[in-house]
Amino acid sequence: MSVTERPMRLELHEDIIVNVVNCEAEPLLANAQLSAKTIDVSASGMKVWLYVPVPQRTQVTLDMPGAGDLRLEGEVRWMEESGEIRVGVLIDEHSEDFPAWRERFSHAVESSTVVH
Repeated sequence: MSVTERPMRLELHEDIIVNVVNCEAEPLLANAQLSAKTIDVSASGMKVWLYVPVPQRTQVTLDMPGAGDLRLEGEVRWMEESGEIRVGVLIDEHSEDFPAWRERFSHAVESSTVVH
């Protein structure tokens, strides 16, 4: 994959919980549990709708009850506030459930809508 090429993404609308682990920009967000919904996902990240702004570089865990109770650690890489709040989360490949996430993603590629 080239530097300008985006990874394959799948449209996925699934309820998740975003747990704020550490947020240097907004310390009061620490330990918050936020209801969220995925928009699309890749093997290494996801785009998420939130009801509360979560700044870049915030450390989070993502609880995914609809995905076999996966728990993934990650970092917010970007945030958009244009009527809706959206964030991009890069999943930490050292997360305990990361191998299960990658496997679930690769199986879903064959039967899901690919977003470019």
